[in-house]
Amino acid sequence: MSPEKVLEGLSSTNLTESLLSLKRLKNEIIGDKTKKFAYISVDALPRVIEVVAKEREPSLLIQAVVIVGSLSYGTDHGVKTVIECNGILHLLRLLSHSDQKVVESVVRSLKMIFQSRLAPCDLMFEEEVQRRLLQLLSDPESA
Repeated sequence: MSPEKVLEGLSSTNLTESLLSLKRLKNEIIGDKTKKFAYISVDALPRVIEVVAKEREPSLLIQAVVIVGSLSYGTDHGVKTVIECNGILHLLRLLSHSDQKVVESVVRSLKMIFQSRLAPCDLMFEEEVQRRLLQLLSDPESA
């Protein structure tokens, strides 16, 4: 299935269809640099970041957050796109999500992004972010 076809499902108002598209996208890119670059080239990241920014359903958020991290990992273009689309700010906001699995996915995704020299490290030093990270480190059940 072409990247464009997979991305069509992200616009669906049907939860199951959106989730299926996100899972398909995730499964195609993880471990496959060629597919990762193919999806980056058709602007998958802005569309997935939009899901992260607007969605409230944990199952969709988890998939979208994992995709953002994967498409960013090891690719300067991916990290630049995440920064340009305010993806890091959306991920940081989700550190306070009520679903522990969402929070865990966000932390893993942020770790992938912040391995890049392009990542805006200053965001991690904001008081609210530091407070939340310290809370997570001291009590993992606090999410």
